[in-house]
Amino acid sequence: MTRGAPVGAARRAAGGRGVGFLSPLFLAGILAAAIPIALHLYRRQAGPVVPFSAVRFVPRVPLHRTRRRRLQDVLLLALRVAALVLLAVSFARPYLAAVPDDRQAPLAVIAIDRSFSMSSPGRIEEARELARSVVDELGAGELAAVVAFDERAEVLQAPTTDRSAVRGAIAAVTSGFAATRYDSVLARTGELADGRRARLVIVSDLQRTGWPEGASSGLPESVTIDVRPVGAPPGNLLVAAVGAVEQGIAAEIRSSAADDRAVVAALSIDGRAALEQRVVVPALGAVDVTFPVARPARGVAAVRIEDETGYAADNVRYAVLDPPRERRLLAIVSPGGEAEAFYLRKAITAADRDGALVVDVRAADAIGARAGALDGYEAVIVLGSRGFDARAGAALGEALDRGCGLVLVAGPGLDWPWLTAQLPPRIRLRATGVETADAPVALAATDIRHPVFRASRTDSGWVGTAQFRRMLRLAPDGAARVLAQFTNGAPALVELDSGQARVLAFASDLSNQWNDFAVQPAFVPFVDALVQHVASGRPAVGEMRVGARPDPLWAQPGVIVEPGADGGRIAVNVDLRESDGAQLTPAAFESSVLRHVSDGGPARKARAREAEQSWWWYGLLVMLGGLVIESAAGRGRRAGAEA
Repeated sequence: MTRGAPVGAARRAAGGRGVGFLSPLFLAGILAAAIPIALHLYRRQAGPVVPFSAVRFVPRVPLHRTRRRRLQDVLLLALRVAALVLLAVSFARPYLAAVPDDRQAPLAVIAIDRSFSMSSPGRIEEARELARSVVDELGAGELAAVVAFDERAEVLQAPTTDRSAVRGAIAAVTSGFAATRYDSVLARTGELADGRRARLVIVSDLQRTGWPEGASSGLPESVTIDVRPVGAPPGNLLVAAVGAVEQGIAAEIRSSAADDRAVVAALSIDGRAALEQRVVVPALGAVDVTFPVARPARGVAAVRIEDETGYAADNVRYAVLDPPRERRLLAIVSPGGEAEAFYLRKAITAADRDGALVVDVRAADAIGARAGALDGYEAVIVLGSRGFDARAGAALGEALDRGCGLVLVAGPGLDWPWLTAQLPPRIRLRATGVETADAPVALAATDIRHPVFRASRTDSGWVGTAQFRRMLRLAPDGAARVLAQFTNGAPALVELDSGQARVLAFASDLSNQWNDFAVQPAFVPFVDALVQHVASGRPAVGEMRVGARPDPLWAQPGVIVEPGADGGRIAVNVDLRESDGAQLTPAAFESSVLRHVSDGGPARKARAREAEQSWWWYGLLVMLGGLVIESAAGRGRRAGAEA
C-alpha cells in the first residue's frame, strides 16, 4: 500500500458496490456531533425577573419539583449536528465504489514476441501454438490478456474471461521488423496486473539482446513468470551493410550458419533491378560483394538476398546515395576567446569525412543581442559564458524546443554559477565548484554501450589514456545519467533529461588547459560521437533503425523523406543486434527480471475514483450552507426572545 492510503481503501476499491473512504479515521470526528446535543440538553435558561414586595415574612416551605429535560430549538440542533457530521465525512474523502471489478480473479498475461527474430519460417506459428496451449490451461474464472511486443508492447486483448476473444487476438499476432525489448512487456504487464495476483507467460525466442542498455523495468512480486521458449533457426544470413565505393555499390553479407551457404545478392537502384551476383558466405563468417555499376549522383540502393531458413526481415538493406546535407554547429566562446574552440573545430573537421559539418564560433555576448541567433543549428557547444545573459538563455530554450542539442563544457571560460542562472529551468544540473586533483586522474566510461562511446568505437581503455588535472565537480539530480566518471569518483560526462533535445555536460575542458585530452588519439572520435549524439536526431549519414521514432513510417525497412524544406531522404533499416541469434535460457531470463514491491494499485484506483467524484467538496458546500441557515435562525430566535 502506498504512503497515505487507508488500510481499507484497496479492499473497498476492489470489493464492489458501496461507499469507500480514503481517510476513514476522520470518521471518528462524527462523535463531535454529541457536543451540541449535550449543550442543548444541559444548558441553563435564566428565568424572568418579577418585582415583588418584601418576602422576609413569608414562611420558607420546601418545594419538590421535577422537570423532564427536553430538547429545544430542534432545527438549530439539527443544523449544528449536520455541520459536524458533514465536516468529518468530507475530511474522510468519500467516494462511490459502484462498479464492481473482478480483481480477486487471477490474471494470465500472454506476451508473444513479434520482433523480427520471429520471422524465420515457422517461428511465429510455433509461438501462436504455444500461446493457444496456455489458453487451454487456464482455470475456471481466470482472466487472460494478450500482449504482442517487440521494442514496444501492445495490448491486443484486455483482461477477459472470453476464451474466443483471447484466441482471436493470438491469431492476429504476426512478426514485424523491430527488435526485442523485454522491459516494454514487463512495464505493460505491471499496468495490467495493477496489484492483483497474476502471471506473465513469455512466448519468445529469448534473444539475449532483448535487455536494453540501462534497463530498469521489473515486475511486482505478486506477478509470477512462465517462460515458453521458441526454438532458434538453424542459421541466418543477413545483409549487414550497403554503401557506395569507387567501383560502384558494395554490400557485406554475414552468416551465423554452421556451414557455407551459397546465396544470390540482387542490387536495385531506385526500385529498378540493376545487377545480381552469386556468392558463397563462409560458415560463421562474412563476405563483401561489389556491384560494378555506374554510381548515380543521387538515388537509393537496396541489396536483397533470399534466405530460406533465417530471419526474413534482415534479408534487405537500404542506402541513400544522395550527397550529405549540410549540418551546422555553433560553438559559444567568451568574448575574444576564439582559441577556446580551436581543438574542438580541428576534431570535428578531422572526423567529418563528407565535409557536411559547418562549425561556427560566436561570442557569448552576441547570442542575446540578435534575434534568431541560434536558428538553423543542430547542436550548440557552450565553451565560454562571459556575456551570456537572460536573453541568450531564452534563445537557447527556444532552440532546445526545436530539438537542437546542447553540450556544456567546463573550462577556464565557463562561469558555472552565472551560466546556470541564465539557462532554461529544465536544465537541472548544479556544480559545487572547480577542484584540482593532487595527482592527475583518468576518465572511465561507466556505460561503454552508450552511443557516445559505442558509435566512436572508443572504450574505457582508449579514453583512459588522458590525464585530467582540474575538473568541475558536477552534482546531477536523479533524472540525470552519468555516462563517465573520473577515477576519483567525480562525474565526468552527464546526460540530462530535457525533453526531445539531447543535453550533455562535460566536467573538464576541451582546449588542452585542464587536461591533455585534446592531444590523445581518443579525442577526435570522442568529440565526433559527442556531437553526432546531441545533434538534432536527423542522422548525418542518412540512415536510422526501424522503430527509432513512434511513427508508422518508421515501422518497416525502406526510405522516407524528412519533413521540412531541407528534409533529406533517410534509409530505415532493421537493428542488426536482433540478428545476433544468441539466446537466454528460461532460468537466465527469469533471473534477469528485477522485482519490486507492488505499488498499491487498488489504492491508487481508489484515489483516482475519489478525485473524479470529489464528493468532499459538495459536503463542505452543504455544511457551509447549513451554517448560514443556522446563523440566520439563531439571530431570529434571539431577536424574538429579546422582544
